[in-house]
Amino acid sequence: MAKKYDIMKKSDMNRFKRDLMKDITGSIRNQAMKMKHSAKCPHCDHSVAVSAGSNICPYCRNGINLNIKFDF
Repeated sequence: MAKKYDIMKKSDMNRFKRDLMKDITGSIRNQAMKMKHSAKCPHCDHSVAVSAGSNICPYCRNGINLNIKFDF
């Protein structure tokens, strides 16, 4: 069920802004975690496309761990 806000009240407007920012940052985090990112393999220095978490370099077969940190 959708939340109700009376944006004429300052407290409801603040709650609306906080909820909106929470929804937006959550959506950005989800999208960034699903995307492929360009990175350089720390073992062989080849550029590879990796996703968040553990990956295997297609050139040297060593593990690459991509941690994405968000500071909003």
